[in-house]
Amino acid sequence: MAQKSPARESPSPAAAASSRRGLDRIDRRLLTRLQQDGRTPVSQLAREVHLTVTPALERVRRLESAGYIEGYFARLNPARLGLGLL
Repeated sequence: MAQKSPARESPSPAAAASSRRGLDRIDRRLLTRLQQDGRTPVSQLAREVHLTVTPALERVRRLESAGYIEGYFARLNPARLGLGLL
């Protein structure tokens, strides 16, 4: 019987934590990309993570329903709105 490599027996703490939370590498890439630009079209996200549109959309919806994505927001410019320091 072949021995397991030590690296496989001891995943990194970050990888172990992500695995426990149900996030894989693709999920983390989707979250990172959406954090950079929440308006990125799913078709673009799919290309970036090497999936077709349907599985990419399913993953985004799963991340939303599981609470990893709480919403999509507009970042407003307080100075432009006249809300600068008084």
